[in-house]
Amino acid sequence: MNNQITVTDAQRQQYAADGYFITDVVFDEATLAGIRQEFKRMWAEEIEKAKQSGEKLALDWAMYRPHMAQLDHRSPTCHAFCHHPVFADLCRQTIGPDADLVWNQAIVKAAMPKQRNADTWDNVFGWHQDIWYALNNVKGAKEIYNMDVLREPNNAITCWCAISRTTVDNGTLWVVPGAHKNGLIHHNMHEARKEWQAQLDTAYRIPVVLRPGQVLVFNKYLPHCSGTNNSDETRMAYQIGYTAPGLYLKPSADNAPLMRAGKLS
Repeated sequence: MNNQITVTDAQRQQYAADGYFITDVVFDEATLAGIRQEFKRMWAEEIEKAKQSGEKLALDWAMYRPHMAQLDHRSPTCHAFCHHPVFADLCRQTIGPDADLVWNQAIVKAAMPKQRNADTWDNVFGWHQDIWYALNNVKGAKEIYNMDVLREPNNAITCWCAISRTTVDNGTLWVVPGAHKNGLIHHNMHEARKEWQAQLDTAYRIPVVLRPGQVLVFNKYLPHCSGTNNSDETRMAYQIGYTAPGLYLKPSADNAPLMRAGKLS
């Protein structure tokens, strides 16, 4: 089967050594524009919902760093994007001929107000591993694997696609290359921000700067975070998780076949 994109030997080596690699630009502007439009539509819905709740933290998150997950259930455009042949190519060459879509989330960061107090909420997202969130989203699984609900994610990748450009100034991702080799890192819950924060040395962190349409492919154990958006633009990315079938042993509406025997489902 001919691939739209090819994972090179150098990228495979970097994935093994550093826990990630970056593709060339693999999505055209028309495709990205469609996703941006859907993100904006659902973002407006999230802001309105937060206003109705009357909770300040909920409104801060909705306005400046909204949490919008499983968009394949809310948007035909997002559903099609999550099942794009590019992602099938990436999965085929990293996971194998069978792969499932298990998570997708809009990662939007609005520009923060220029005039704000030192104690004003910002849209930083703390250091974490995706697998920690997966474990804590599964009932009965905490710091160890509960083999009744979740298998070791050896064949799993996260695809973080730049829907707009991502820069240090607009709050792109930072990673610690090679830290995925340390396995599961302990996280503490930051109660004020309602997020898990990994406890690790980040002295060797580096930023991931992407052009629109590039994809960061990384290991579920790779620690990463994102900074404040101090620019004048909104930063948008789409985070999509894929695994070999059977990672979650109990059926879930969040999981859907992406590919079987090397062909899109």
